[in-house]
Amino acid sequence: MGPLYPSHALEKFCASLDQSEKDSLQEFRNHLGNPAVDDVVLIRFLRARRHNIQKSAKMFLESKQTMEELCHNSLLETFEPEKSALKYYPLTYFGIDNDGCPIVHEAIGSVDAHGLMRCACTEDLLRRKMLDSAIGMKLLELRTRVTGDIHKELTVIFDLEGLSHRHMHRAFVNLFTSMTSMFESNYPESLHRLFILNPPFIFPAAFAIVKPFLNEATRNKFIILGSNKQTNYKVLCKYIDPKWIPQRYGGTVPDDAAGLKIFEGPVPVTDLMDSKLILSGCLKLEASKRQPIHHSVDISSGSCLTFWINVNGQMTMSLTSPDGKDLLSSRTVDCSLGAQRYRFICREPGTYMIHLSIPARSWTSTKIVELKVIVDSNPSANRAATVLHNWIKQHEPEHEQQLLDHIPNISQQSWIEIPVEAPKLAQNIDDSSQKVVLQDKHSVQVEYESIHTKLIEGLLRTPLVHVRTPV
Repeated sequence: MGPLYPSHALEKFCASLDQSEKDSLQEFRNHLGNPAVDDVVLIRFLRARRHNIQKSAKMFLESKQTMEELCHNSLLETFEPEKSALKYYPLTYFGIDNDGCPIVHEAIGSVDAHGLMRCACTEDLLRRKMLDSAIGMKLLELRTRVTGDIHKELTVIFDLEGLSHRHMHRAFVNLFTSMTSMFESNYPESLHRLFILNPPFIFPAAFAIVKPFLNEATRNKFIILGSNKQTNYKVLCKYIDPKWIPQRYGGTVPDDAAGLKIFEGPVPVTDLMDSKLILSGCLKLEASKRQPIHHSVDISSGSCLTFWINVNGQMTMSLTSPDGKDLLSSRTVDCSLGAQRYRFICREPGTYMIHLSIPARSWTSTKIVELKVIVDSNPSANRAATVLHNWIKQHEPEHEQQLLDHIPNISQQSWIEIPVEAPKLAQNIDDSSQKVVLQDKHSVQVEYESIHTKLIEGLLRTPLVHVRTPV
């Protein structure tokens, strides 16, 4: 739920708190039953809910459940995003601002909204966002180990160049809303400063509507710039050393060197998901409102359970452990743009159950569901290690050997340049001999309005379908 800070930095941070916050922190820790998280994490949740113990506890516990569902503790070591999710949604870490905060670059305006939703699954894109958030938290830890002071905030450069009506694609708007809410709900009080570059002409009017609802502290974190590179560069130089400003924003650092490999134009047809190829050899199961599907899967310890679902319209899905505990809580699976994929790291051996049912509001009483289940006995990934190692070489070369011990334990040979080309997602399904398709064992809150959600809602002038997140 946050960086693994060294003990000496934690002691220094706690000593800097005033007495009222120390008392509030102790009360909060006692209320939660002394969880195995450091005080910086707890302070984040307390400050996010203005030190209201009950509301902070609700937010913390809901975040804890979300982290468990996403297998957050092993995300850096086991989750490798599809190449399409990386190539067509540009997000990178480059630079350190004058306050010592790592800088995140997110070029939302260049995204082909419709193409993105057809070349990668919604769940993959959400997990990719959570992986990048986890990488950001790891960078805060690395900065802390170098300076000896707690670093707990990120600076974001949010590039809206190209944002237009083509981003009004409903699925994409809901994805972006979910991404933003996921970050704010699980990493509260992590934003140091937000630069908004190249806003469209309707942005000032949209922001004027939102501004009265933001408190002064939050408003002070927003710096809204225009589309003039020279002007933007001068303002950015007040907060960021010029050596960390890419050419895209008027600086001298080549965009490629900064990791800003932004794909312009629509997603090629060749990179779109091919559901028929993905679901080759799948099970075809019938579900009715009276008889949902309960599909059992025998798992050995330490295996990654991956399953694809395809149906005409929507289904309700959940995953339970051998002892009946919810691992993936009940959620709606929307296959209108293609098959959807879910994954979970199974720590305990036993029989896991995939539950599929027709939503109550559906007018259809029966549906045919395509289900493909894959088990990977040795899940591993190198995306996080590659990003972290490259960041260290660029930003902290003199401390490289010291910091390498704190990168996820992936062999050094995996620290290679991430390929730019994105092969068909469908081709990535059956290329591992360690993956086995299982045989059929069919056995018959209050909505939290995030700042970014309001901004995008104003920009697109369309109501959003909100996800349920903590308050």
